[in-house]
Amino acid sequence: MNQSTHTFNQMEGIHHRKPGTVGAALMLDDVYAQFIADGIHLHPAIVSMIVRLKGPEHAVLVTDAIRGAGMPNGGYELGGQLIVVKDGAVRLADGTLAGSTLAMDLGVRNIASFTGRPLRECIRMATLTPARSIGVSNRKGSLEPGKDADIVLLTSGLKVAATMVMGKLAYEA
Repeated sequence: MNQSTHTFNQMEGIHHRKPGTVGAALMLDDVYAQFIADGIHLHPAIVSMIVRLKGPEHAVLVTDAIRGAGMPNGGYELGGQLIVVKDGAVRLADGTLAGSTLAMDLGVRNIASFTGRPLRECIRMATLTPARSIGVSNRKGSLEPGKDADIVLLTSGLKVAATMVMGKLAYEA
């Protein structure tokens, strides 16, 4: 697979004489650039840059959500380590980012806010593009006859109203 996992995170930054991994991820047309649009891992302008350079066809929204996602501020366990969730950020005791609390619907809202892109493109980066990036778009990522019918219904405010898995109601707000 041609993936840049969590583009920019734990990667050396771009330098004008040394573009490095980030430069390659952004400039190679066949590379899918995963990004966490929580406003913590990446500045909104960086999210906008990734989307502008990769386009909705190769920009992949990921959450990197951990056990503390959706939970109140406090301490939680992750892989045997104590993590602290505070104001949406997940950190180890030394301050290192250790995942996120980002939900996919908020990620879509953030992309729309950070980039000004049309909603259909923001949703594509959370649906069809990720499915294509891992080779399952024949079953996932869009609503078409013969596909799995995994559906998220959103409110007009882009919050999850219900989800269906394989065409069966799995969650309703």
